[in-house]
Amino acid sequence: MKIPSRAILSAALLLSASCTSLRDAARAEARAIFAAPSVTDTVITDSSIAALPPPVQRYLRFSGAVGKRPVAGFRARFFGVFKTQRDAAWLPVNVEQYDRINDPARIFYITGARKNWLTVEGRDRYVNGQAAMRIRLFSFFDLVDMKKKALDTSALVAFLNDLVLCPTALAGPKVRWEAVDSLSARATISDLGMTVSGVFHFNDKGEIVDFASHNRYAAVGDRVVRDAWNTPFSAYRMIDGFMVPAHGEAYHDYDGKKFCYAKFELQDIEYNAAGPY
Repeated sequence: MKIPSRAILSAALLLSASCTSLRDAARAEARAIFAAPSVTDTVITDSSIAALPPPVQRYLRFSGAVGKRPVAGFRARFFGVFKTQRDAAWLPVNVEQYDRINDPARIFYITGARKNWLTVEGRDRYVNGQAAMRIRLFSFFDLVDMKKKALDTSALVAFLNDLVLCPTALAGPKVRWEAVDSLSARATISDLGMTVSGVFHFNDKGEIVDFASHNRYAAVGDRVVRDAWNTPFSAYRMIDGFMVPAHGEAYHDYDGKKFCYAKFELQDIEYNAAGPY
């Protein structure tokens, strides 16, 4: 008997609740989302993308998506810096990320430490159309354990943004495209009754250089507020047959005062991964 992938994910969530480490929880959830991948064998061709906006077509050819079968999911690792407030000091961090494509799921695990031995770890999760954010001090004390409807929407926006690391996904049936101008296009994605969108900006070479969305929220203290969010990308390189950005940044603008809160460098990425790191 085949067990539905969403049932597997639900079991993993129960398991992760009893794990003492957020890394253990994230990896348990990653095993679940990769246990039953859903993907089509249809090769992406020039004909299959002919109806998409010109900058999207140019990107799909540049990135190496044309001529390949869609990727079911991926895992990636990053290092970089992160801060939660505009005036806060940068915290060096390491990140593990796991995405499943056709049945959207996303696990984002981050850990960092300061020279005074203050360690923080966090996990953002989006599975079964629901998001949860947890942050711990010293891998034991919960600073944040949040589950709010606004986070569901935000996590789906983050998933859409992640697809810059998986070019075949941006040619897939989950993403609907609308032309904006010669160097930008709006992408819309739906999952379990939620619909979000964002604008991808391209350069003349075909690279995605920025993504922006107003469908995302930010946790500010004990409040969740609307966020004008954007993520510039650069430093493209070839990895496993795809051109992907090795450098990314993330910006909040929830009060009219935009600031950068994250800078990440891609260490490695593996497509159609069988499990977590």
